[in-house]
Amino acid sequence: MRGIGERSRQFARVNFSGCDVHEREAAATHEALERLAKRELPGLDPDVPLPDVLEWAADSRGLPHVSDSLDQVAVLMALEEEFGTELVAGESELSVASWRLAVRNALLGSAASSSTWAEEHICSRSARGLIDERVRWAGVECTGAAAPGSGARG
Repeated sequence: MRGIGERSRQFARVNFSGCDVHEREAAATHEALERLAKRELPGLDPDVPLPDVLEWAADSRGLPHVSDSLDQVAVLMALEEEFGTELVAGESELSVASWRLAVRNALLGSAASSSTWAEEHICSRSARGLIDERVRWAGVECTGAAAPGSGARG
C-alpha cells in the first residue's frame, strides 16, 4: 500500500499535535492499523474501538476466519512477515491467545515488551488508548498535556 506514511503523519498532526512523542507514536499506530486492516484508514477516529476499525471477520473464538489449521499458521506467519519480527515467540499454531498476543505486539510496537496490557483486552482498546500506552513506554516525556485528545482513554 502506497502513501501510508503521509496519511499516518496527517492523522498524527490532526489528532495529536502539540507533543512530538504523541505525534510520532500516533503515526506509527496509524501505520500499524492500516497494515493490519489491509486498507487505507484516511478518516480514522482515534476513539473508535479497534474491532470497528479493523473490521475483521472472526469465528466464534475471536480468531480470524480461516479454513483450516494450515491457514491459521499462514495468518500468523503473514503477520510476523508484515511486521518484521517474531510477534509470538515460539508459537507456530494460531490459537486465540497467540492471535491476540500477535495483534497486541504488532500494535504496541516497541512498547509491547514493557506494557502490562493483557492480550485478551487488546480489542477493547481504541487507537487513542494504544497511542497513550506507546507514549507511556517511549522513554520520552510527553510535552503536550493540552494537545487535542491527549487524555488517556481507550
